[in-house]
Amino acid sequence: MGQVNPFIDVLNRTQPPADERQPALDLLDQFCAAIQQKWAGRIECRRVTGYPTNYGQEYRVVIRSMRTGYEHTLLRAYIPANARGMKLDLYDYTMLDCPDVPALEAALAMFLAKPETQDAIQAYGGR
Repeated sequence: MGQVNPFIDVLNRTQPPADERQPALDLLDQFCAAIQQKWAGRIECRRVTGYPTNYGQEYRVVIRSMRTGYEHTLLRAYIPANARGMKLDLYDYTMLDCPDVPALEAALAMFLAKPETQDAIQAYGGR
């Protein structure tokens, strides 16, 4: 007589939650597109999927110098499946809370406007 696993029944009855990350992912892609447009032909910028964490799925915004091939991670975004309670790691020893997509957009704009962010990008793009 075979054993019955009661957990299989639980898994078969439950539906995974809807994935509502796409608007936030589109925003990260727009962020990357703006960097590529500004530093046309000198910088490649892309969103890279990282590890799933207890904060949500990790996405890294990575720039790459077209001249040297060196890469640099500008930021990490942690986006839960419901796209609420997102967090940004901007490498300033804090995690920035972004409760929704408009807050994420404002945080990304503020980060990109910082002279030190633009200096970092410029260093990879060449002068």
